[in-house]
Amino acid sequence: MNLARIIAIAIVAVAVSSGAACSDDEEQTSTDVGVEEDVASEPGDTSDTGEEAAEDTGADSVEDASDDTGHDVADVEEVDDGLTHLLGHTFEPYHLQAGDETTPCVQWRLENEEALYVNSVTMSNEGGFHHSNWYIVPDNHFGQAHDDGYFECADRDWSEQEAALMGTVLFAQSTQAYTETQQFPEGVVTKIPPNHMIVSDLHFLNTGTQDLETRMRLELELLHPELVETVVTPFQLIYEDLDIPPESESRFEAACDIADEAGLLIPNTDGGFDDLELYYVLPHYHDLGNHFDVHIYGGPNDGEQLFELTGFNAEANGQTFDPPVDMEGAKGLRFSCGYDNPRSESVGWGIGDQEMCTMLGFSNAEAVVRTGVSTGDTDTVETDEDGIVHHTGPCETLVVPRSPGQSMPTQDEIEADLYIPDSGTTDDFSPERECVDTPETAQPLREPTLSNIEADIFEVGCSFSACHGSGGAGAGLALVGDDLHDNLLHHDVLTPTDLPMVDPGNAEGSWLYRVMSECEPQADVGTVAFMPRNSPTLFDPALVAMVRDWIDEGAPDN
Repeated sequence: MNLARIIAIAIVAVAVSSGAACSDDEEQTSTDVGVEEDVASEPGDTSDTGEEAAEDTGADSVEDASDDTGHDVADVEEVDDGLTHLLGHTFEPYHLQAGDETTPCVQWRLENEEALYVNSVTMSNEGGFHHSNWYIVPDNHFGQAHDDGYFECADRDWSEQEAALMGTVLFAQSTQAYTETQQFPEGVVTKIPPNHMIVSDLHFLNTGTQDLETRMRLELELLHPELVETVVTPFQLIYEDLDIPPESESRFEAACDIADEAGLLIPNTDGGFDDLELYYVLPHYHDLGNHFDVHIYGGPNDGEQLFELTGFNAEANGQTFDPPVDMEGAKGLRFSCGYDNPRSESVGWGIGDQEMCTMLGFSNAEAVVRTGVSTGDTDTVETDEDGIVHHTGPCETLVVPRSPGQSMPTQDEIEADLYIPDSGTTDDFSPERECVDTPETAQPLREPTLSNIEADIFEVGCSFSACHGSGGAGAGLALVGDDLHDNLLHHDVLTPTDLPMVDPGNAEGSWLYRVMSECEPQADVGTVAFMPRNSPTLFDPALVAMVRDWIDEGAPDN
C-alpha cells in the first residue's frame, strides 16, 4: 500500500467541527461573495445570522433575538414518490457522569447490498456530543462481527487514516451542536458503496455538574440514482503551524496553489482549473477564534470571497453553495484564521485549551485534496493599524485519487427502483425536547454565591467552547474572570428591553435571569432566544435558582 497515499488521505480525513452551545455572537457573519444570492437556507447556513440579524433586532449574544426556541431543527421531509427516502438510525443511550470526557467510536451497519446516494445528513442528539467525525468504510473492517453501538476505538484497531483510504468522509458535526444538517444541492451526493457501514469517532464531554444520559440519531436522505448529478469528494484546508501570541489579536493566512500540484488528477490548463466546483464548506476553530475567511486564489475571479465567519458563536456554521462556486481558471484557495488571545502565554495547535484552524469542504474533484501550512514554516508579516499581528506560511498540497467506489450510478441502478436497506430504525426520538419554564419553587443546587454560579453555570455552560469566555466574548460580555461582577452589573443590554442585565435585589427585573428562566423571554421586538442559546431546554432548575437567589440577595461580589 502506497505510504504517501495513506498519509495524504489520512490528513485529509480529519473532519472538522465548529458549532453549538451557549449563544449566538452578534458579530458573526457569513457572506457568499462571488456566488448567487439564493444560497440554500438550511440549518448550518449562516447567511442571515450574526451581525446582520443583530442590526435588525438590536440583539446581542446572551441577548440574541430569535423567532423560535433558540435552536434549529432539521426539516427534511420524506416524499413518497419512489425517488427519495429518509433512512434513520437511533443509537443506544450513552451515560456520562458529571465532568466526564471520553472518546469512544460508534458504528451503524447499513447492510446495504446496493449503493446508497446521500443528499443530506442530519445529526440530532440530546447533549454531551462535543464533536464527531463520520466515515463510510467497508463493512468487513472495524467491527463487521460486532453489534451496532459504541465501542472503544482501539479495541477494533480503528484508524481515521484507513477509514478515509478505504471509503470517504460522510459528515462532520459542529462543536456541541444539538441538531445539524449537512445539505448538498439537488442531485449532489455522497456515495455509500455496497456493503459499507458508517463509523464515527466521538468526543463526549459533560461540562455540567450533574450526570447526563444522552441519545443520538443519524438520518440520511437517499436519492434515486436517476437524480444523481455529482458524487462529491472531501477536501481540507488546514493551518497547523499556530503560535498565537499572548495578549493580542492575530491572523494566520495562506494562499494555496492547488492546481499547480494537482497535475492530471484535477483537470487544469495553464495552472488554472478547467471544471471544478465547490458545494459545501465547514470551518473550525475554538473559543479564541474570532475570524475565518476563504477566497478564490488566482484566475479571473482572484480575491472573490466565498465564506466569512466573524466571532465565535459555537453554532453550526457549515455553508451550502447552491449554485456551486465555479472555480474555472482559479489556482486554488486563500484562507485565514483570526484569534484574540487574552492569556499571558502563547497558544498552539491542539485540543483542550489549544486552538485549531481548518476547514472541511466537498467538491466535484476526482481527487482528495489536503492543503495548508505545516509546522515550522510560519513568518510574522506585519502588525496592522488595528494592532492585529499577521502571520503567513507556504502551503504544502497533497492530491490523491479518490476511492474507486466513489463512482457515478450505473445504468442498471438508474433503471431499477430506489434501493432501501432494512437497517433503518423508526422510533419516537426527536431533538425537540420540551422546554419548561423554571418553576418559582425551584431550590438552588448549593449556596447562591457568584463564585458558585461561575463554576457551576458560566464556566461549563456559557464560556467553554461557547460564546462568553474571556477571549472574543460574545457582545463583549465575558462570564468568567476577575471582572465578572462588574461585567454583570454594568453591561449594556443591546436587546431592546428596559431591563438591566442584573438589577440587585430584583431577579424578575434582571435580563440575565429572564433569559435563563423563561422558554420565551419577551423583549420589545417580541420573543427572543433563551439561554443557553442552542440547547433544547433551559439549565436545570436548581442551577437557575442559584442565579435567582443571588440576584434577590443583592447580587454581592462573593
